[in-house]
This record gives sequence, C-alpha cells and structure tokens, in this order.
Amino acid sequence: MHCQFDFLFYATHKQGTYVDLHKHNCYELVYYVSGTGMMNLNGEWYPYSANTITLTRPDHLHDERHDTETEVIFIGFTYDDYPIPLANGIYIDDANQTLLTLLLQMKHEMLEKKPLFSVKLDVLTQLVVIELERTGKRVSALPDSEKLLHARLYIDENYSQKLNMPQLAQISGYSYDYFRHLFKRNTGLSPVQYLIQRRVNQAKLELANTDKKLAAIAMDCGFSTTSQFSKLFRELTGEQPVGYRRRTKSLAAQEAIR
Repeated sequence: MHCQFDFLFYATHKQGTYVDLHKHNCYELVYYVSGTGMMNLNGEWYPYSANTITLTRPDHLHDERHDTETEVIFIGFTYDDYPIPLANGIYIDDANQTLLTLLLQMKHEMLEKKPLFSVKLDVLTQLVVIELERTGKRVSALPDSEKLLHARLYIDENYSQKLNMPQLAQISGYSYDYFRHLFKRNTGLSPVQYLIQRRVNQAKLELANTDKKLAAIAMDCGFSTTSQFSKLFRELTGEQPVGYRRRTKSLAAQEAIR
C-alpha cells in the first residue's frame, strides 16, 4: 500500500451555496461534519448529511449544493489503489466516528507541525483508507425520479432568480435535451414552462393578496419586464394581471359580506 498525503482543508459553507464542477489529479475525501445537501459525482447525485463522507477518484468531475449550513473537513491524497480499491461514492462513518477522529488528528498535525508531522500525515492517510474499507457503508445514488425532484425543488425555491437551465441539467447529470425530455415526461411541462408556471402562480398570490404595483410583482416573481409579465400571465390564465386582480378582490369582498 502506497498512500501519500497531499492537502487538508476545513470550512463552513452557508446555506444555499454551491461548489462549481471541478476535479483533482488526486483522490479527494470530504467529511460532512454537519449539514445536508447534494453531491454530484460524474452525473450521479448523492444526498449527504452529518457523518457522511464523499470519496472521489482522480480526474472525476464533481460539485455540491448545500441545502443547510455545512461544516466540512477534506483531504487529498495519492494512492496506488492496492490492496483496497477505492470506489467513487458516499460513505457513512460508524457510530464511534472513527473516520472523523482520524481526520481531526490530521488537522491537529497540520496545525501543530511537530517533527515528522508529514510522515505521520501519510500514516494517518493510510489509516483513513483502511477504516473507509472496514467501517464505511456506501450510499446508493439517487434514481432519475429523485434527481428530477431536486431539480423541481430548486426551481420552486429560486423561481425569482435568473435560472440557467442547461447548467441545472448538467448538475443533475444529464445533457440538456435528455433533461428536458425527462422533466416533461414527469411533470407534463418543459423546465422553462415549469418555471413560468411557478412564476405566474406566485404572481397570482401577490395580485390577490397585496396592493403592489405590477412592476414590483413582475420583479418579485422573476419576470424581466412588466410587459413580459402581462404577456405570459395572459397566455397561461386567459386574462390580464389587472383583470385577475380586480376579479379576485371582488370575489373576496363578496365572500366577506356573506
């Protein structure tokens, strides 16, 4: 077994942040000390939570999305893949947090830099590989339906922003054409149609329940202009925003009198 330590970092990622697609020329092991989110590894989505670990082989593209604030500690290392072949994926630490304990020892060695610390880091890296094989339980990747659910949730939560659908397809692990096909098969709408429907539904709520001007509602809901808002609203509902507001408020007033 030839295993050599390369780097160690630790960080806390805020809720809603995203780490862009990237790759390394070494193995990377990320330990999620706390938090929840999704990790995309070569097009396969894996859910992470506290005390889970991602293992990524060299030159494999990966990225991650943090659904809640996430604390991580991660290392890079070279390894000859013998006698323990390491597989891409997410693993779960044991009840004693054996892997976290080893990583915290490595962090301590990095900070203290006592004599022969680099040698000890190589030894601790070997122990991490061994314990990953002994105690780590691999988590299955998400099926297509789950990947699409997360894409839908992402649109639902970020409808007011300018969304890049080809990028959303990429982080879901698909080409844009195939992503659009799967999305429409599951929802009856293309991703762009789904986004417009989500924006119009939110606009309907604001028209019925607030006195905001149309320009403010258009901006709140992610439309680029008031005219675009009016055009798309009419296409989906059959009436103009002003007419919809007048009708719903009139109905609400009649109900209040009864």
